[in-house]
Amino acid sequence: MKKRISGDPFLSIALTLVIGGALSGCVSTYKVSIGITKELKDYYAIYPSLEVDTVAVTQAEADEIKKGGIEDYFAPNSLRDRLAPFTVFFSDENTVPLTLTPGNRLWKEWKQKKPNTLAVIASLPHIPDMPASDPRMIFIPMKKHFLMAKRIYFQVEPQRIVRIPKKPQNPEAADNKK
Repeated sequence: MKKRISGDPFLSIALTLVIGGALSGCVSTYKVSIGITKELKDYYAIYPSLEVDTVAVTQAEADEIKKGGIEDYFAPNSLRDRLAPFTVFFSDENTVPLTLTPGNRLWKEWKQKKPNTLAVIASLPHIPDMPASDPRMIFIPMKKHFLMAKRIYFQVEPQRIVRIPKKPQNPEAADNKK
């Protein structure tokens, strides 16, 4: 005897939403938070003035950034201007982590070029004996995810930028001082 699935309206609506969402394209924006560490101040004696760019790029653009390097990227040029990054500024006066939200207008601009990589680039000074893979920039493959924007967290350390598992904290906040 064949069993027929009854017409539960809630189940039908939920199934329609899930299938419709899956077929209409998944969310490919991220909530990206960037902060700095106390070690940055310990290393330089102050929090240095620096910029951290976050931008969704194509593979060709990622290759162009890697080829030119940090110094070329942050020099006045058309590449950085053309990419239209989300830029965070840190200094001795500004140690508060900042976040690029999924609703930021930049995501709409970036998605027009169908990016596949999220680039995070810090304007830290050049270090002697720089490894082949410059630790001042990170390139993360962008994956499509369903409904909710993925959260990604980074922090700037003395000679590199790293991905971290939880939201960065203000190193100068009273509860973070040791």
